[in-house]
Amino acid sequence: VPEDTDICVCTDLDEVFRPGWREELERVWMPGAGQAAYRYTWSFNADGSEGVVFWYEKIHARHGYQWVHTVHEALRWVGEGSPGPMVVADEVQSLANKSSAAAKDITKLITNSMKLVEQGTALSADTTQTLAQGVAGANRSTELVERIAQSATDQAESLNQITLGMNQISDVVQTNAATAEKSSMTAQELRGQAEEMKRSTQKFRLRRRG
Repeated sequence: VPEDTDICVCTDLDEVFRPGWREELERVWMPGAGQAAYRYTWSFNADGSEGVVFWYEKIHARHGYQWVHTVHEALRWVGEGSPGPMVVADEVQSLANKSSAAAKDITKLITNSMKLVEQGTALSADTTQTLAQGVAGANRSTELVERIAQSATDQAESLNQITLGMNQISDVVQTNAATAEKSSMTAQELRGQAEEMKRSTQKFRLRRRG
């Protein structure tokens, strides 16, 4: 690089700049500037209009910068202090004369990405619907469990009532048994008294006959 070079421009062999780019760059470049950003046309549409366009920063001051991963054209600052400000050159545009195959690959990639997005959206909708159905099923299950619990409580109350009734019946049976026992004892006493009166009557008759 010549010693009097102040600005470095990096391009591939299949890239060209529009006529007048140097004058535009010198117009916007300022003392102490570090880099220049410019529009980069990657591909063109079938009708000749611009296709994929983005901003590039491959124009930089000579000193303080270093290219790393040169295949991917990554530029980083390695100088002392901070790099100079970046200028924007609207009229400096690089036209990349890439092959039509590369443009088709990019178009295909974008199309596939859009399809993937659509599939992801559909999957998200299906997932949302499934979750909604799951929540509804869980609500129905909760309601069923509550009904079962209430039924069990009602059955337990019924069993308590039945147990209370059985206890009352048992008390009545025991009372009847005690009454029957007392009646039997009373009957035996009456029988004994009747026998005693019968014997007394027989003695009374015998005495009268004598």
